[in-house]
Amino acid sequence: LFGVAGEAVGGAMSFLIVILIARDLGADTFGLFAFVLALTSIFQLVADFGLTNIIVKEISRAKSDTVKVISAVKPLVWLFTLVILLVLLAVGYPLAKTQEVFYAIVVMGAAVLITFHAVVYGSVCRAHEDMGYNAIAFVSHKFVLLAAVLLALDQKLGIVGVAGAYLIANMYQWAYFYWVFRKRYVDGPVRWRVDYPYWRYLIHEAFPVGIAMVFRRANLHTGTLILTAMSSASAVGIFNAAYRVIQMVDMIPFTLSIPLFPPFTRMATESRERLFEVLERVMGIFMVLAAPLFTLSLLLADRIIVTMFGDAYLDGVTTLAVLSGAVLFLFPTGLFVYLFTAMGHQRFYTVSSGICLIINIVACVSLIPLFGHLGAAMA
Repeated sequence: LFGVAGEAVGGAMSFLIVILIARDLGADTFGLFAFVLALTSIFQLVADFGLTNIIVKEISRAKSDTVKVISAVKPLVWLFTLVILLVLLAVGYPLAKTQEVFYAIVVMGAAVLITFHAVVYGSVCRAHEDMGYNAIAFVSHKFVLLAAVLLALDQKLGIVGVAGAYLIANMYQWAYFYWVFRKRYVDGPVRWRVDYPYWRYLIHEAFPVGIAMVFRRANLHTGTLILTAMSSASAVGIFNAAYRVIQMVDMIPFTLSIPLFPPFTRMATESRERLFEVLERVMGIFMVLAAPLFTLSLLLADRIIVTMFGDAYLDGVTTLAVLSGAVLFLFPTGLFVYLFTAMGHQRFYTVSSGICLIINIVACVSLIPLFGHLGAAMA
């Protein structure tokens, strides 16, 4: 209930923020911003490499080990943050078409890596099944982001200013989760603990999940990245206007799946039969939710695009209609990363995600030269 309530408010605000950015920047500049966001989002998951999911799994098994786990994780998180930031700058510089785009990559890169630190503390709330704190963080983060984005747009600060707005909001989110962590779960300071054997265990457990999540995030942004390389900024902007609608819908199964992870973990060790019984029932509920959303996004694509983004994005109507088919599959697949992690079979999810990414890349490279942004939607 907390997750759905938070998603209803925060998700709507998040989509509103994207609409405001798209309308103010125009299709061309919004296309550049979408590229920056896509690139940096992938590196956020590279830094995480599935670690936060393993934190939830570890603490769910023994909540008394919360401080022990976090004290060992903190130095590891900072190490990965610094390394990934340097790699992002090295990759982003040659890919940036202008100096402004590179500056936006730098600022947005810092923003998404700060999110990694926030999510580490947020994973403690998830492990303790205190989903209300996560819902508050999600909604309040969007209020801060909205205010910062409006200020950046009003001052005509361009994509660097919008990236700065995300940085400010993410710093707030980090501070909020740290405050909750200190107030609710620990009595005193949490000192860094360098524990190489435990680090090796965490990395071994997290790596398959991390690779799979990077594959999945790359899969989500493949169309944007390949469109940037093979087509115009306007095509990227139009595609992303339609794609943002689907991504907003994707937040529903994502939100509903998160609180299922701790009980999945317990059932995986106690009773596989019970786990699969629950899974079957959840899958049925998810498909019941997916069907009307698919129908609405298909039949009302023109009204959705024009109402939300304006006539400048009218070419995205057919793109949204094509993308609507993905809704039926986003709901059940949202469960898989938590299911396979709970069962200790992360590698199956990794292989599946890798195959999907390869198919998407091949399809994009084949279809985009023929159909432009519609080809990315088809892929």
